[in-house]
Amino acid sequence: MMIVQTVPASRVSGAMGGFWSVYSIGMGVLGSYLPSITISLFNDAALNGSTLVGETRTLWFSTLWVTVGGLIAIISMRNISVDTSKSKLPLKDKLTELTRAVTILFTDKNIFICSYIRIVNTISLFGFPIIMPLILKSLGITLTQWLEVWAVFFFVTIFTNIFWGVMSDHINWMKQMRWFGCIGMALSTLFFYYVPTLFPEYGFILTIVSAVLLGIFVAAFVPMTALFTILEPNHKGAAISIYTLSAGLSNFFAPLIASAILVHYDDNILVG
Repeated sequence: MMIVQTVPASRVSGAMGGFWSVYSIGMGVLGSYLPSITISLFNDAALNGSTLVGETRTLWFSTLWVTVGGLIAIISMRNISVDTSKSKLPLKDKLTELTRAVTILFTDKNIFICSYIRIVNTISLFGFPIIMPLILKSLGITLTQWLEVWAVFFFVTIFTNIFWGVMSDHINWMKQMRWFGCIGMALSTLFFYYVPTLFPEYGFILTIVSAVLLGIFVAAFVPMTALFTILEPNHKGAAISIYTLSAGLSNFFAPLIASAILVHYDDNILVG
């Protein structure tokens, strides 16, 4: 929301590319690569022999990063000015504006369609970390190797987020998201599952290739944030609320679908 309010509309897409690039460094690369190291280190240092010591201590270790990130945000953003015009509205108008964050989804058909696309476009992204380690286990790929693969995915998005953010300022946003985002994600998702399992002798290498392809195409959706606000220029806050709601629903439905599949099928059926 801060970027939308402080960056000119013509440059929002490029700015969001930079935002998602930094997000990939923290949440993706460090968030995946560091646990692949710390889990093993904490397990080796454990004395009680529990197999979950590494995971548990890594989780506690993450609180340090969260604390540092929070302090950086508080200090670095304290002098940024934002639009506070709506804060001066009468109480009734404020309540109307707040409810618009929900009603806009049903009053604006384009926002509804964009919301649906935002939910679907990262279903595989949030579902893969749950289901793929189980599938790849049969190929001899360990949890540590999977974390390295997922770190590669996010490492790629550091550059592709910037690339597509810049490209979207020069080409049609909708064409970029349609051809490179929707179709690219569909094909790379299928590639991620089928190709490594069809050629298990090259499973780890092909999984990395799959992660690279996924990282290239998922970033093509960078203009989506800017698109929400352009569709509702007078209610940017409500538009961004729907965007974040859609992102949250994607993160909700992906594990739900993965869990439903795992309940009904065992590992052998999944691979077969």
